[in-house]
Amino acid sequence: MAFSMTSCMTTSAVSAMSDGTAISAANFSYVSTVKAEADCNVYLLLFGGSNVEQQVLDQLRSKATLKDGQALTNIRLTTEEEYILGGIVIKKTVHGTADIVQFK
Repeated sequence: MAFSMTSCMTTSAVSAMSDGTAISAANFSYVSTVKAEADCNVYLLLFGGSNVEQQVLDQLRSKATLKDGQALTNIRLTTEEEYILGGIVIKKTVHGTADIVQFK
């Protein structure tokens, strides 16, 4: 049991990604979309899983390889949970997508 818990045993809050820039139809163009995914197991609703959302946000940032004048927007996180052994183990999977825009 301890072997499968190794990647999920951290506690961290998800930080908001905001720089206060206004986006309107006239000041940007769409570049592409990036996707990321992370998962872990939660045991007895007590152990594991608290850092998965932050892992996905970090992956989105690193996959984007932003250039000058670009930003991530429309960041979406969705969570799937699979209950195993009557809920003793919950497999939590977080999918993330974000659009890359280029400011004019």
